[in-house]
Amino acid sequence: MKYHRLLSLMAFWGVSKALQENPQALRLLETLHGPANHSSQSFEHSYMPKRASPAPSKKSSSRFLTKASSKYAVKGTRIPNVDFDIGESYAGLMPIDKKKTLQNTLYFWFFPVATKEFKEKKEIVIWLNGGPGCSSLLGLAQENGPFLWQPGMAKPRKNSWAFNLLTNVVWVEQPVTTGFSKGTVSISDEDELARQFNGFWNNFVDTFGMQDYDIYIAAESYGGMYGPYIARYFLEADIYDFKGLLIYDGLMFNRHIQSNVVAGSFMEMHRELFPFDDNTRQRLHDIADKCNFTSYEKDYLQYPPSGPAPSEPPGLNRPGPGGMWSGSRPCGNFFRTMVKEVTKLNPCLNIYNVLDKCPSPSDAIMASKSWFNRKDVKRAIHAPLEVEWKPCRPVVFKGEGDDNSRPSGEEVLPYVIEKTENVILAHGAMDFILPANGVLLGIQNMTWGGKMGFQTAPRDPFFVPSYETDSCDAGSSCSGDSYLYGTETPSGTGIVGTTHHERGLTFVVTQLAGHMGPGDSPAGAFRHLEKLTGRVDSLSSKAPFTLPEIRHIEQTASELAQGTVPIPCFGQGC
Repeated sequence: MKYHRLLSLMAFWGVSKALQENPQALRLLETLHGPANHSSQSFEHSYMPKRASPAPSKKSSSRFLTKASSKYAVKGTRIPNVDFDIGESYAGLMPIDKKKTLQNTLYFWFFPVATKEFKEKKEIVIWLNGGPGCSSLLGLAQENGPFLWQPGMAKPRKNSWAFNLLTNVVWVEQPVTTGFSKGTVSISDEDELARQFNGFWNNFVDTFGMQDYDIYIAAESYGGMYGPYIARYFLEADIYDFKGLLIYDGLMFNRHIQSNVVAGSFMEMHRELFPFDDNTRQRLHDIADKCNFTSYEKDYLQYPPSGPAPSEPPGLNRPGPGGMWSGSRPCGNFFRTMVKEVTKLNPCLNIYNVLDKCPSPSDAIMASKSWFNRKDVKRAIHAPLEVEWKPCRPVVFKGEGDDNSRPSGEEVLPYVIEKTENVILAHGAMDFILPANGVLLGIQNMTWGGKMGFQTAPRDPFFVPSYETDSCDAGSSCSGDSYLYGTETPSGTGIVGTTHHERGLTFVVTQLAGHMGPGDSPAGAFRHLEKLTGRVDSLSSKAPFTLPEIRHIEQTASELAQGTVPIPCFGQGC
């Protein structure tokens, strides 16, 4: 399946030029609304004993710099266009098999924790972008890495909210053929993907001596499939200590429900961004009513749940591929219809974040001649010179690229919640491609911890601590009457959204964030990471950030109000 097919599909939908130039958006759109295959294949984990730690090597300036890892070491002062030291890091291709052949490899970029007093903590976070087939270097360079080169930036900047300021983080391009990763597409489903990733992880752990480290996964978008399946593999194999999972705007449930069914309610919740005339709005309402989308949300966005939702999604009449159901137009095309109509009013519609406007800023990472494809960049980060890096590959599963797996929310995600009691589902309220209501419908139809869904509707405040000091006593040079941490990457504070926690599952939605949460709300995402790794016990906590530079800052003494993102609720728990 070629990119011109995706571009043609987008043109047919009437999607803005800005999105036509965004391979990540195209890939997810095709996954949601294109053909796929939902037949599942099982994979039995073979027994593997606990891995023993190797004998310690000679001391070096870093616990991770050894004879085995030295070939991956990156010189932090020699990254093209980056005029500051990005710190210690390691990058390159890592084999996925025990024999460590180079036939199939995954590319990684590993950043040890940069904050001195956190260096002894034995834990690591794995970051995965989605797609399927989209590079995790997108997340590193534009969301949560130590340097950011976001759209509109003339050059990279330091990221005051980089995930590796809190803990060790590795960004991994997977499955095989994603980004710089090399090899042959050979997997058909998420179980095979998890086995492939585990092979990589065994070699990574051996190379960097992390046998006794706690492991967390943070994933985004189609990472709602990747993350839970890999997490389940780790938990069932019982080789490593897997501790928790964080998913941003994840595709985890029925694709039709997460997209078409909730498109109409998204329009109503953001009327100012969908300024239709009365006739157009009524026509869209009529479609939603005829397809039973409106009644479905009223019936199943109840707290506690009214009962299991029917296996047949509303408005569709026969089972289709990848958790989809097909047929029954215009119900199966409702999202497409909505996009076509609103694009007439807003030619620069960004379905990833509906707050974005024209003109679309230049983007050095997503451009046709991407920064990652420069030879000097490849040499600096040990990337293969012969591989043309692409933000997203169209085919990373066998055949036409279909993932033959059931949605993770059916069985896999509940299993991970029960085993870890530490799963966070984070969402952006401005995400139109996967609206938050679709995740809430999935949660309310999911059983874990002996009950179905949340028993009460989310309404608690998601609080992001203040990081502004009253003077220049934070150890940094400043001018004026105050010092503001994070001037390179400013981020909102205070009550920025709504959250809820029950039985090991935390749901949180940020009001001004879109599909890429860490990029839109970097301080909010850093707080998510603090919750995931146990630094704070609640996303409503008023405790300051744990970073040494800003942990002394006093927070509001006032009692917090309710969350700022309204959650639709039609049951007795509202």
